[in-house]
Amino acid sequence: MGSNGALRWSGRLPLERQPVFATGDPEAALASAIGLLGPHQMRLPDGAEGFSARVNACRWRDVMLSYFAYGAATQISGTSMHGLYAVNLPVAGRADVWHRGALVQASPEVAAVFSVVGPVTMRWSADHAVLCLTIRQDALERHLSRMTGREIGGPIAFTPAMTLGGGGASWRGVLQTLLDLAERASSPPPLVMAELETAVMTTLLVTQPHTYSDVLLSESPAPGAVVAAATEIMRDQAGARLTVAEIARQVGVSERSLQLSFRRQLGLSPREQLRDLRLDQVRRELLMTGAEEKSVSRIAADWGFVHLGRFAASYRRKFGENPSRTTRGR
Repeated sequence: MGSNGALRWSGRLPLERQPVFATGDPEAALASAIGLLGPHQMRLPDGAEGFSARVNACRWRDVMLSYFAYGAATQISGTSMHGLYAVNLPVAGRADVWHRGALVQASPEVAAVFSVVGPVTMRWSADHAVLCLTIRQDALERHLSRMTGREIGGPIAFTPAMTLGGGGASWRGVLQTLLDLAERASSPPPLVMAELETAVMTTLLVTQPHTYSDVLLSESPAPGAVVAAATEIMRDQAGARLTVAEIARQVGVSERSLQLSFRRQLGLSPREQLRDLRLDQVRRELLMTGAEEKSVSRIAADWGFVHLGRFAASYRRKFGENPSRTTRGR
């Protein structure tokens, strides 16, 4: 089992069960890396002797974790990150990284954080190996907008250096979770993966300083921001055993604040909002699925309705018909 401080992985290399390419040809390595990360340039200042690229990666919906090692001193440059935010944590060797006017001397104790805007230049030592976590720009900015309850006026500009102590220590936990996940034989259910990706984005936005940190970490979030964030959690996890306390915990407010925000913005409680979202999902499934394929009671239970009498009454109030009528009317 390999390790890097607190990080652990089975096998000789991280993500060894997720190979992407292995080659001694620098041009082939560059072409394959461009396919993963977008256009960039690569130069070998000391020549190609010893060059042996090994790249492994696991891609989910909005997040990708990859491992890069080239076996020779390498200079990499690009004009931008091409729609990706990224965190590079070396697991061996060193890298000098120039980004947004700053020099980051990346090491197993200091990660380099890349914003989508601004040129990037990196000089890797011959023994350098790195875990790179990328997040799609639209996903991270949409998540920040939900968390703050405001439209994002422009790309997020992160402080380029992340020290893996203090708040940055939580980033090691994120990487470890994704490493463990990538080594499993099967993928987790979509709802579980969506929650993990949300946790990845929240951790980065909360722990690493950026241009929207003051807005995000305001002590008194606007009711609209609270409701938007909570509703998104409900949509992503509608099939899970969510409670009001768990929703409040994920949003980062007290239960009372969550209740008051929903009353002020929507005139209903968080529980009522969650029920309505689940009823919408039940109806969607009933309209798509015949009763002979899956029973109404089974569909209701899948979406958290365990008391069928109450479920049917709520369904009638919302849609004006019994759930069995919805199925027959397909």
